[in-house]
Amino acid sequence: MENLVVKKKIKHLNQSMKVDLKKFFQSLGRAAIGGVFLDSKEVIGNSYEALLSLGFEKEVTHVTWLLIYRSLTEAIKNIVEESIELLDVTEIDIESLSMRIDLSLEDEIFELDKNFFHNPKSLKILTAVKIPFAQWLDGFGLSESQIRSIIDRLPVFFVFALHEEWKRRPEEYKCISEYFDSPFMRANERQLSWLRYATYLRKETEKRMFDEAFSLRKIYVPLRAYYNKKNQENSKLGDVDFSLLPNQKVVINLEEELDKWLHTADKNDAIRVISGGPGSGKSSFAKIYSAKLAENQSIPVLFIPLHHFELTDDLVEAVGRFVKFDKYLSHNPLDPQSGEDRIIVFFDGLDELSRQGKLANEIARQFVEEVQRKVDRFNMHDIRIQVIMTGRELSIQQSKDQFRRPNQILEILPYYISRTDKNDYYDPKGLLEIDQRETWWKLYGLASGQNYTSIPETLKGENLEEITSQPLLNYLVALSFMRDKIDFNNNNNLNAIYNDLLQAVYDRGWANNKHPSIKDTSLEQFIRILEVIAVSVWHGSGRTTTIRDIENYSQNNGLKDLLNRFQEGASNGVTRLLTAFYFRESGANNMGDNTFEFTHKSFGEYLTSRRIILSLNHINKMISRRADDPDDGWDNKSAVVYFISLCGSAKIDSYLINFIKGELDFLSLEEIQGLQITIGDLLNYCIKFDVPVDRLDPRPAFSSERIYSNNTFESLIILLSLTSSHIRQTLRIKWDSENSFGTVLKMITGQRKGPANTIVMSHLAHLDLSDQCLDISDLYGADLSHINFESGAMRFSNLVNSKCEGVNFKGARLNYSQLTRANFNYSNMSGVSLCGAYAQNSYFIGAQFEQATIYETDFSGSNFSNTNLKNLNKNNKIRRKIKSERIIFTNAEFDNTNFTGSLLRGCIFTDASFNKSNFHNANLSHSCFDNAVLINVNFQNVDLTKVNFEKVKLMENCTFEGSYCLINQHEDFTEDQNPNRI
Repeated sequence: MENLVVKKKIKHLNQSMKVDLKKFFQSLGRAAIGGVFLDSKEVIGNSYEALLSLGFEKEVTHVTWLLIYRSLTEAIKNIVEESIELLDVTEIDIESLSMRIDLSLEDEIFELDKNFFHNPKSLKILTAVKIPFAQWLDGFGLSESQIRSIIDRLPVFFVFALHEEWKRRPEEYKCISEYFDSPFMRANERQLSWLRYATYLRKETEKRMFDEAFSLRKIYVPLRAYYNKKNQENSKLGDVDFSLLPNQKVVINLEEELDKWLHTADKNDAIRVISGGPGSGKSSFAKIYSAKLAENQSIPVLFIPLHHFELTDDLVEAVGRFVKFDKYLSHNPLDPQSGEDRIIVFFDGLDELSRQGKLANEIARQFVEEVQRKVDRFNMHDIRIQVIMTGRELSIQQSKDQFRRPNQILEILPYYISRTDKNDYYDPKGLLEIDQRETWWKLYGLASGQNYTSIPETLKGENLEEITSQPLLNYLVALSFMRDKIDFNNNNNLNAIYNDLLQAVYDRGWANNKHPSIKDTSLEQFIRILEVIAVSVWHGSGRTTTIRDIENYSQNNGLKDLLNRFQEGASNGVTRLLTAFYFRESGANNMGDNTFEFTHKSFGEYLTSRRIILSLNHINKMISRRADDPDDGWDNKSAVVYFISLCGSAKIDSYLINFIKGELDFLSLEEIQGLQITIGDLLNYCIKFDVPVDRLDPRPAFSSERIYSNNTFESLIILLSLTSSHIRQTLRIKWDSENSFGTVLKMITGQRKGPANTIVMSHLAHLDLSDQCLDISDLYGADLSHINFESGAMRFSNLVNSKCEGVNFKGARLNYSQLTRANFNYSNMSGVSLCGAYAQNSYFIGAQFEQATIYETDFSGSNFSNTNLKNLNKNNKIRRKIKSERIIFTNAEFDNTNFTGSLLRGCIFTDASFNKSNFHNANLSHSCFDNAVLINVNFQNVDLTKVNFEKVKLMENCTFEGSYCLINQHEDFTEDQNPNRI
């Protein structure tokens, strides 16, 4: 097939269609100034009708040029519309600007061959049109780097517009398909739809980043990750000895690892999971990688952002529903009969799945189980589907037992790993030697025109390592760094950076706008409406919300006028910068409501944390007003109802908690003390009178009322713990009965599945639980640090892996509880009862055990350094047998431990280690020290009846002055028998 050569110049072809590039740029300029963009019909007029009138409707030359011209102008229009807030539209003379534009490309000869349909981006006119386009952008005050970033995206936008244009008017371009013998022309509708979809995926990676002129692809740094390799697999890693490690973190290049997995195509190993924290780059990677695979066109690729995914019990049905609302694919690619023979599916954002009345981690787990079932069915005989999932760590951990294949979970690594932390990884290729922050800042310097060659020295401090090592946070730091409003040498509070960016958005996109509808909107009002949107999102799916939901929340909180003003400003284009940065319109849901989504979930979490703290301050103020005037302000019931409307319908998670902690950093000691007292009052009210869910308007459905109640209790407990921990002061709570807290805790935690406990268990620190009964409680992994549990009961409870550092356990009863691997360092355990407890491998460093009772307790492997164990078991005067008093201290550590006067008959100290310990006046009769190490131990005046030191491993500088044994001592004895000195 010879090249198709057009003998006429481009301007003659334009004349045939009655179009003019100069007029196009003039129209585009007027649209930019007015903020209202033209549709395709207005841009190019009746061009096809013009060809008809001249008899060119079947002439391939003119029709092909029409296709290209329409696609090209549509692409330019779309790029400008997306970048509108970057343009300085003040004092622009459109006529003068259009006269300066170089349109010499119209004198070019248009030449096209069939290879164009294989690679549309190679069209020469794309290069030529960049010149006038750049001149047009320059007329609107853009910098050289911004212009370069914008015009570099033109080829991808052109290809996308080309596919859309062909789909829109196939009959008009029929003569082209008849003329060319090309796969593009021969392809059936399904093949064309996959081509369009691949172009769409690539276009998504070329969209502007937030408020920048450049796209994600311009500053993207290939990610590293690791997987946990089990001991039995480590022999393959060479001569490295991993015998002491349960797992080894093996570092890999994420894209290379997935390429290898896809190429292997094992039908029994068809799922990979990419795990990472907020802003770790998992979604960005998924977009970039899926677009790359789609462009290769070897295997169809389907990308599903799960916050746009409507869950059903059947995965195939849910994918079909998702595709139905997608304008690119016309069929369900997972349909067992008519679907694809091979496909790669991306499910992005496991943590963003939601369904009313269910916990997010439960939903994620159910979804993973359904995906696993369907993948197994599809791949029963041959490999048909491979799935890549992404999600935050917590959502992945809930489903970890579903992923048993080697290398199945890939944990994303940050840009920078400190030298000390590198020791935790096996890095055969030396990938961790590269500080990827340096790479990112070089790319950012090129894209932004700032010419950075490395990360600025100011940002290299250890206090900023945690945030500069994460892709999103590193970018936000860069934005604040350029504003130069934060002292990064002394500030590493992430909330301060988010607040600075809010100020930047307001200053640039709102405060200086003179439109009457919003000219009086203050920064506080501006942020307030953003918080409304954030809370609405939190109450919904976690990233998206609808105008209707925002309106409902605003109506219930007296913010309707502010929202109306905001919407009026939005309709006039005032908030384009805002929506480009924090959230954007994301089409409509299945009910037809327009939806907004946060560009990153953490933006919503930050704004929600602000609203929670501000709401607590408001409650505090209203309660104070009631105290001053009974006819003013709120009573506790009204305050609780207000709190329920904020925190009743959604759970607080660990990511939101981190932002709440950041907000508390901005408050004074007196302000936090005020919040602490207010939260305590609300909790006291709810404990005494229950949560008044019935006072909400509208009242929730009966099935949801318990959810509202549980969420309210949980939020109050977490917030009380956070405020108390922040100021390290415990607030006295007026519990209604000794079972009050235990009853609430069991109600809100429910039955767990697997080792991970509920979020509230990690936030019980600094609470006052004195005199409370928590018998038979599930406190696995709980954080009880610095609580007051004086005279409380926790018998037969599970405290395995719990944090009990600095707790006041004075007089508490923990008999028969499981305390394995718990941390009791520096706790007050005076008079505590631990009879029959299991406390293996726990820590009691610096604890006070004076007059504690610990009969039949197993402390094997525990650490008692600097611990006061004085007068143990002296409170119990009951006649006992030696075998019932046995305490097991096997392999325990005693450094500078005080056992003075303790009753320790029949204890097992096998393999224990003692250094500078004191047993003065203790009773160690019938105890066993086999293989123990005794250095500088004081055994003065100790009863050592039937103690054999012959099997001691090491004994140095020990004192036995005045030690003795009892003669003719029976196994059944009392404490008042007379000793015979030796």
